[in-house]
Amino acid sequence: MQRREALDDLIARVVDARDKTEPHRPLMLKIAPDLDARGLEDIVATALTRRIDGLIISNTTVARPATLTSRNRGESGGLSGRPLFEPSTRLLARAYLLTGGAMPLIGCGGVEDSGTALAKIEAGANLVQLYTGLALRGHGIVEEILEGLSRAVEARGVDRIGELVGAQASAWAQRERSTADEDAYVS
Repeated sequence: MQRREALDDLIARVVDARDKTEPHRPLMLKIAPDLDARGLEDIVATALTRRIDGLIISNTTVARPATLTSRNRGESGGLSGRPLFEPSTRLLARAYLLTGGAMPLIGCGGVEDSGTALAKIEAGANLVQLYTGLALRGHGIVEEILEGLSRAVEARGVDRIGELVGAQASAWAQRERSTADEDAYVS
């Protein structure tokens, strides 16, 4: 599915099938953080052209940073949680800039507290998805995140969280992997 033509054909068929059913169900495409710039541009262009309902950025990564310390670091498959935060947030910001805010984006990958949730929003997320953070910290994480986001709205002097969507997208999009980012991969 990494080729634009194959993705376009698949999405066209799914949209067609979806549009023939009632009730109309939202169609979201979840993408991996391992995309290069061209791959992201192709996906965003296809999503906008086919008018899907949004993008979920991002799925697990197949990357295995050298700084991973877990005894399971060599396992194959998707890596999730904290190691995914930096690359997924950069990809989210780039997608936000490519869409011009014209499509809902769901930020996921490494969301484990209100600070990481806020970073996803400021990078361009309209919604934030939890999985690994929820599994590791339990349902109390939701209340902690909501309280932290409420404090952020007040501290930034805005009326609602939606006013912060994309506020730091340019900074996140330009951010390059650094040694500090590598430290986030220590698991």
